[in-house]
Amino acid sequence: MPYGLQPYFTFGEGDILSLGGRIFGALAYLKANLDPYLKVTGDRPDGFDFVDFQARKGAVVRSGAVLDIRFNITD
Repeated sequence: MPYGLQPYFTFGEGDILSLGGRIFGALAYLKANLDPYLKVTGDRPDGFDFVDFQARKGAVVRSGAVLDIRFNITD
């Protein structure tokens, strides 16, 4: 999640997010703290779709321990 955390954390050794080896909260945390310029347009068990203030589409999908965040998706 470099878009939301990179300005605040330098990723390295240790458990900087205090997840204790669990990853279940990352997607929920991201959605709960979504930028106010983004609007969720669809939910699914592994992620959600969104649009920004300029109506550009995006999506967040969890695949194992990875969050795939895509911006400016075209149909």
